[in-house]
Amino acid sequence: MASKLLVDELAPYAHATDVTITTGKNISGANTQYKITGGTSGQVLKNDGSDGLTWNTGGKVIQVLQTIKTDTTSTTVIAGAFEDISGMNVVITPAAPTSKVLVFWTLCLSAGNNVRMNLRLVRDLAYPFLGDAYGSRVRTSTSSLTADQTGYSSTSAQFLDSPNSAVAVTYKLQWAMGAASTMWLNRGFTDSDTTAYQTPASTLTVMEIAA
Repeated sequence: MASKLLVDELAPYAHATDVTITTGKNISGANTQYKITGGTSGQVLKNDGSDGLTWNTGGKVIQVLQTIKTDTTSTTVIAGAFEDISGMNVVITPAAPTSKVLVFWTLCLSAGNNVRMNLRLVRDLAYPFLGDAYGSRVRTSTSSLTADQTGYSSTSAQFLDSPNSAVAVTYKLQWAMGAASTMWLNRGFTDSDTTAYQTPASTLTVMEIAA
């Protein structure tokens, strides 16, 4: 008959600091028989590299928020004077200041032939995702060129941001053109009420990733 040990607490003998299970030996039982306190729902134990264990939510998607725009809007702003794209903004409150936020978008844009369409990502009053300053060139997050006034340029991008915040953060997209024209969202530069034309949708999505 196997022996049974009933205790309320295990502690190291004398001046030792660890309780060790002999190599090759196991503590067996159903998962419902064991409890380690201190964490919260969804957390996992993480090794700190020195054999210490801490509760952590590392690598976990905490929340996902999305703005979907199905109607149309337009601008005549030329690059250098970006303006907000109506309806293309989303507010997220990170669970911790160490969290990262993955931002990605897909926009259906159009403008006159050979007109550069520039986009800029904004986080509150900052521009976390821009090309380097280079002479008089316009710094953008993405840029595309129209080739067909009746079609669309489907522009997508993603950026992993570190907002360092645990309060509400607003992400939004701004736009401007490289030459005089009208730039449209969710419709062609030329448009007609026939089956040859479409009405697409655009999205802006943010995903909080635990550190």
